[in-house]
Amino acid sequence: MLTTHDITGGNSGSPVIDAKGRLIGLAFDGNWEAMSGDIAFEPELQRTINVDIRYVLLIIDKLQEHKPD
Repeated sequence: MLTTHDITGGNSGSPVIDAKGRLIGLAFDGNWEAMSGDIAFEPELQRTINVDIRYVLLIIDKLQEHKPD
């Protein structure tokens, strides 16, 4: 999912929280236009690429199922 967050290097894995304070995802990367965000934020162009928290939990669950004893 895309959001209009302003992120910079080192923010990968940061929580994405909705208006009700619920964790809905994790920041993954920025689009190409976001690379200039350290100099000037352009809200009409810059986006943060996020992974939905439900997918993260699904993958964790699947990895746990295949964990060697």
